[in-house]
Amino acid sequence: MIVEAESVLDEAIKRSEGPFFKAWDMFMMFFLKQHRVDSALKYMEAALGHPKSESVDKVLKYFEEEKNVDGAEELCKMLKKVNRLDSKAYDSLLRTYIAAGKPAPDMRMRIKADGIEVNSEFENLLETVCPK
Repeated sequence: MIVEAESVLDEAIKRSEGPFFKAWDMFMMFFLKQHRVDSALKYMEAALGHPKSESVDKVLKYFEEEKNVDGAEELCKMLKKVNRLDSKAYDSLLRTYIAAGKPAPDMRMRIKADGIEVNSEFENLLETVCPK
């Protein structure tokens, strides 16, 4: 049934000019609940021009809970492409690294390059994954 729904959406996209942000968002959240991260990211990328903030937050939270650093990094790359990578996304990315117990030695440099302001709470997170 999901394959059929995807097929209908794909056909609708081909036949009209859209936008289909709400449909993409619904598919993204469905696939996230099914733990089908690749499919969820596919629809997130399609909606990147106008994803709901709540949806982005839910996806980032999902990656943190699943300790999925690769997924969080992929989403942050997508957000950066459309100039939506902000301190909130970096905060979640750092928490994902911490949850996964992984270091991120270049994180300070990345945050600085992206012009993200670092407050004391953020610094504490950074210290965990990227000690000075």
